[in-house]
Amino acid sequence: MNQTEAVQQLCLDDIPNCSAVDRLTLELVTDEDVNLTKLAGIIEENPVLVGLVIGLANSAYFGVPSTVVTVRDAIVKVLGIGLVRSLVLSVILGRTLDLTRCPAFSVGEYWAHSRATARFSQLLAMRSPIGAEWNRDQGYLGGLLANFGQLLLVHHYPDGMQRVLATPPDSGNLIESQLEQVGLHQGPAGVLIDQHWQLPDIVVTVMQCAWFPEYRGLHWKLARLVGLISGMLGHYPQTGELPEASEELCELLAIDRHDTATQLSLLPDLYEDLERVAAHVAQSMS
Repeated sequence: MNQTEAVQQLCLDDIPNCSAVDRLTLELVTDEDVNLTKLAGIIEENPVLVGLVIGLANSAYFGVPSTVVTVRDAIVKVLGIGLVRSLVLSVILGRTLDLTRCPAFSVGEYWAHSRATARFSQLLAMRSPIGAEWNRDQGYLGGLLANFGQLLLVHHYPDGMQRVLATPPDSGNLIESQLEQVGLHQGPAGVLIDQHWQLPDIVVTVMQCAWFPEYRGLHWKLARLVGLISGMLGHYPQTGELPEASEELCELLAIDRHDTATQLSLLPDLYEDLERVAAHVAQSMS
């Protein structure tokens, strides 16, 4: 089955739809100009999200001196919009897509990688002239959702994705492996999700084009930045070795290799934070 046939077949399948409340929540959480009061209000309509957000904000890990009692205070004073986006997306997707039939797929590792990609895409762009081409939230959100289509592949093609993930390929061959085992890669799958959930255009471009160095269309610099960083971070959890900044990444950012390496040196502490948050989230949702 070629990729066109695979896309058509996937279109015929029942791509999961969110409830009306979840759809509104997704629209708000992926809006870079979101009104925090409005976002807090819609989160407060979901008991699971309220318990997760308030519980995490009051956890010993953050060490807040006084008890946080409102979702808005949890976002503004403790967690930040980036982490809350990750929490909301993980909860909504977790109950919409069946990710349990592919044992090699780890939801925790997926979101840790996504958050690390988002954070470093944002962090490095802020130190580069190209960061002026989009705002901080767009850079973060693009990194956070870059691999979004992978979730749909795991949901619909668990056996094929089991073969892809059981023997992790080099980052550059991930797309080729998905095409070989599934007949479709995560780019078009991410765009199909957008047709149902209406994600921002810049995010859709990153999901579809981050893996193709030759792409030079709209938002290409963010797409390439995210693709490079996602690939660099891919094997870090297994090896524990700091990735080296490629010449292409340094040229794209127009900053020197030493500056880029300095930012990447923050990776061990970041992953430690991600693992602590993931453990709390897993405990809260069990």
